[in-house]
Amino acid sequence: MKYINILIIFIILFIIIFLFDYLLIKKTYLKGKKKKNNELVELSYLLIKFNLDKNKLNIKRVLITISLINAFIMSMVSVILLLFKMNYILKLLVAFIMLLLVIYSIYEIYGNYLIKKGCSKWWI
Repeated sequence: MKYINILIIFIILFIIIFLFDYLLIKKTYLKGKKKKNNELVELSYLLIKFNLDKNKLNIKRVLITISLINAFIMSMVSVILLLFKMNYILKLLVAFIMLLLVIYSIYEIYGNYLIKKGCSKWWI
């Protein structure tokens, strides 16, 4: 595959995944259906791991950023796997490992960004 085709596939996947993820988040979280068991996993992870204060966060901006991060992660892993010709079991194994590593690293970076921005419960 040529690199321009890969870039086009990445952009199309990114836009589709972002729109789907954002609309799903908007429907479940922002439309007043806030139940205890309806909390986003990503938001809960950020709040607990980095000890963030939910009142200091701009929730709409954080939810858009979470949608962007999720779209980037899924698009990047999908496009990287398209580059390699492997059997499907090996692709699934590589995709699982890549997803775990990329999810952890990007959310770690975003959590540290939120801490530096001043959204922590305790000032460090």
